[in-house]
Amino acid sequence: MTEYCFLTALREVLKNEDSFEFNAADEETAEKLYGFFKNHGISASGEKIVKHGNINEEIKSLWLDDIRKSVLTFGKILFLQDEISKLLKSRDIPFAILKGTSAAVNYENPYLREMGDIDVLVRPDDFLNCCYLLEENGYKKSYEDSRHASYIIPSSGVLLEIHHRFAMQNNPEFAEKFDNLIFSEFGKIINLSIDAYSFPSLPLKGNALILLEHFLHHLETGIGLKQVLDWYMFVKKNITDEVFESELADTLKSCNLFNAAVILTAFSKKYLGLSGITFCDSADENDVELLYKYIISEGNFSPDGYSEDAGNLLVKSARKKLGFKKRIELMTYYSVLRHPFLGSEKWLKPVAFIMQLFRYLLGIIKIKSMKSFFSGLKTAREQKKLFRRLGLYDNGK
Repeated sequence: MTEYCFLTALREVLKNEDSFEFNAADEETAEKLYGFFKNHGISASGEKIVKHGNINEEIKSLWLDDIRKSVLTFGKILFLQDEISKLLKSRDIPFAILKGTSAAVNYENPYLREMGDIDVLVRPDDFLNCCYLLEENGYKKSYEDSRHASYIIPSSGVLLEIHHRFAMQNNPEFAEKFDNLIFSEFGKIINLSIDAYSFPSLPLKGNALILLEHFLHHLETGIGLKQVLDWYMFVKKNITDEVFESELADTLKSCNLFNAAVILTAFSKKYLGLSGITFCDSADENDVELLYKYIISEGNFSPDGYSEDAGNLLVKSARKKLGFKKRIELMTYYSVLRHPFLGSEKWLKPVAFIMQLFRYLLGIIKIKSMKSFFSGLKTAREQKKLFRRLGLYDNGK
């Protein structure tokens, strides 16, 4: 079976219909299907396939185990997030939960949205007080940059990220506009709830901005269907053509995210079955197809991570105009995200950098021929053009 068939299976799952048929009785097909969902960080979203499809029993057992773990992790995150909320409220620090549970509320079953870390946004003026408060209560800092600080939550191993900026765009003008828009939404914070847990979240416009910016960030760090599903669920539950035009369009244009919204929604419509909207119909079909190929080839939770194509890797390494020191910081950060324990001690940070460097080198070593190398270069150049149209680069053209 091809990746397109696996995507079709996901599309059937998203229909939320009572009847469901899928045949993956042989071990090879079932293993590939399971690997596809797992590599894209959406194993739990395949619950209907596992429960109602004709799946090889051995793979079914592994998949069900993943789903159970995902549900337990979600419950753990809810509890830890509630403890953090109480702590911040005790010092009257305004905050909002980003992504994570704020995205999960849009899912039919929030517990099937796979979770990793907890992201909290605070005002820049409250950032230092927030950090002091966490450290007073046993939270250990593992990383800090100009946007946020990461902490290991005591006795849990879960990563907490405290953001005082969120924009990741190269263009300082767009980044500043983005962050200003986000903090302008702070006065309109809403309370969301899952079961007995309630938490503060940004309103519709703020969440749209966060999901799109996060999606663009993952175009560079390894995109998967998890980020796409978050947007799909958000649009399906909250957005109509009228809402998009009246509440989002102008704002998205002002911070260079309009094209990303249109192309990503067109992808969701074509490949995931999103319906009832037309604002994305202006998207270039070639852009949607390129995005499909790129997402399918990546899988941000796969063992290999980035594309294995050496030529593609070399072009990817030059996407951002970063200095040597900043590249080292980013590579260390990505390694800590995958292995939080590497951020627990200063002496482990060089190990984190070396591990990430090894992952890059491994991808380059896998080169099979000069033909595949130049094919990778061509593919990466096409992707770079797409990224410009999505708004990832300075001029967004």
